[in-house]
Amino acid sequence: MLAPNASAQTPAAPAGGLEIGSISAYAAYYSSYLPNGASVGANSTNLPADLAVGASIVLDWTKFTERSSFSLTYSPSYTGYVRNSSLNALDHALSLTTSRKIAPQWNFGFAAAGSLSSVQQSLFTPTSLSNVASVSSTFSDLSAALLSANFASNPQLGAVLNSSPLAPSPLSNLLY
Repeated sequence: MLAPNASAQTPAAPAGGLEIGSISAYAAYYSSYLPNGASVGANSTNLPADLAVGASIVLDWTKFTERSSFSLTYSPSYTGYVRNSSLNALDHALSLTTSRKIAPQWNFGFAAAGSLSSVQQSLFTPTSLSNVASVSSTFSDLSAALLSANFASNPQLGAVLNSSPLAPSPLSNLLY
């Protein structure tokens, strides 16, 4: 016979420290591309092909205690083109979130974020909600975090929810 709350297990608090969140690499072949500064004209059917390669890594440094939390995320990425090297781009994203419980009802929190990226890379920048979806948590952890700002059972979720968004939406970068 199972205990009443045996099925409601919460994930363990993250160990903290420096860790690699993800590593990715890609290659893309473009059958035709429009070089920088060129305009579409009568000979637009003879546009040359190009090959792009890129890679990115996400580095996380976290420390969670009973009264405080600290999260630093740095993500460099590089995209290089074979024929049109003027489009090569080295992009950076940095996010810092920290909080400290001063008194039982008082918390001090600070969050900052910055991004240096090309227009092409900024279209694929993850939004705040996609970062929340990437944290492993239960429904009860997520609802407690969103409704009452209770991050006791999952401090990693609290760090993501309280961080400054790098980009509100990729569409806003395209429009401005």
